[in-house]
Amino acid sequence: MPGWELPGWLGPIIGGAALIIATLAEDVVTGGAGIADDPVTIGGGAGSISWGWGILTGTVALGF
Repeated sequence: MPGWELPGWLGPIIGGAALIIATLAEDVVTGGAGIADDPVTIGGGAGSISWGWGILTGTVALGF
């Protein structure tokens, strides 16, 4: 649709949530074998959500 753009905060929130959900799904599918990467991936997902929330509330600059 011409003239319409996705809000800048939406991508980081959706991406972070997808990362966390995929990590937890991986743990279920592999029976916990992939648990070693959980702190990093869940932390990254949470950071992404936090960044998107900061953009939404105006407490973080877009940076680009």
